[in-house]
Amino acid sequence: MHVKTRNSVILGFMWLLMTAGLFYWQSRQLKELDEIRKVEAELSHLPDLMEEVDALKGRFEEVKLVYDSRKKDIPLSDQTAQTYAYIIEGLSQAGQMKLGVEMGGTQSSGEWGYNKYLLRQGEGQFNNIYRFIHYLENGKSLQKIYGLILTQEESVNDQTKAIVRTIKFQMELHAYYSKFPELSTSASSKAALFPALPLNPFSPRFAKVVWKEILPGEVNPEAAEVKAIIAGKAYVQYRNSLIALKLGDKVRGGYVLSSVDATQGIVQFTLDEGGVIRKVEKRIQFDKK
Repeated sequence: MHVKTRNSVILGFMWLLMTAGLFYWQSRQLKELDEIRKVEAELSHLPDLMEEVDALKGRFEEVKLVYDSRKKDIPLSDQTAQTYAYIIEGLSQAGQMKLGVEMGGTQSSGEWGYNKYLLRQGEGQFNNIYRFIHYLENGKSLQKIYGLILTQEESVNDQTKAIVRTIKFQMELHAYYSKFPELSTSASSKAALFPALPLNPFSPRFAKVVWKEILPGEVNPEAAEVKAIIAGKAYVQYRNSLIALKLGDKVRGGYVLSSVDATQGIVQFTLDEGGVIRKVEKRIQFDKK
């Protein structure tokens, strides 16, 4: 081969290698540049990711705080005997009441559920019922009350003739359970403490029933006649008897002698008729000849 031709071939081959190498290097550089751009794009989102991480950490701490401060034990299953014992303990803590209890079925959603107890024919005073409800919902076990109905009834005591107000009630008690063993005990759970009693909303100003019968030994001020006022006492004629009354003495149905005016010859009674207050004045009656 001629020298010139050989040199041309060598130069052409070298040029081809250089061109191929340059092309390969350029393609590698483009790939690396794309990778760099991807990394830069991901790094640009890093502040947002850090904010999400901080938010998740904060949320975790909140959930952990709530979990650690749980005040309720949620057992793996609700044992009827234990719930009955819980209700009986609530009754003993609250005070005298009447109550009937029966099982009302089970509601389950797989991982948790509750047994329903029907509390019927309940009867008692407001303060006792309040303590009982507070005990059920604020004790160690997770119990919730549903469908509470309260009605007040009034009657007159046959012996004292005083108005007796009784509250009748019924409700459903849901005793919860869970499939998570971690919830069955809580370090923060404790027995319920009774708070100060609120104002009784079942203490009306006016009564529905009023005892009208006059008992033996009672003085009906409207039928009595004032005969004299001596040393702050009123002497009244009632049913053929002369009776001495002083300030504060109770007469018919809880009425009270509230005022004695010797100069005017007037005696005043305050009458409380089931919450309706009225005044009755009596003057000395002189016999006419």
